[in-house]
Amino acid sequence: MMPLGEAITAPVGVTRDRLIELMRDRDFSRLPLLNSDGWVAGIIDIYDIFADGELAPPARHMTPPLLLEGSLHVNDALYRMQRGRVGMAIILDAAGRHAGMITTKDLLEEIVGELQAW
Repeated sequence: MMPLGEAITAPVGVTRDRLIELMRDRDFSRLPLLNSDGWVAGIIDIYDIFADGELAPPARHMTPPLLLEGSLHVNDALYRMQRGRVGMAIILDAAGRHAGMITTKDLLEEIVGELQAW
């Protein structure tokens, strides 16, 4: 899990150009969008932004985050992510606050070890 405070995030109102700039030099395709309270409002996939011929605001393409309890076993978390067809989920702490994020790759590495080529 990556704590949200250490993750690259963007505000819900981020512009298309700024979002592309944030993701240009990074090796990931998804980004959490935060509301004004610092909670994850949704997850944006950069491929949805590029596929949009209308140049709509990125928030139009965000999907609601899958929320998982931090105490959830790795296998159960992976199963829920597969069932929800998502590649990124938000981890809740014991108080129900958004504490971090996890990807399918993170969970698979917990099971099989480090994956060099993803």
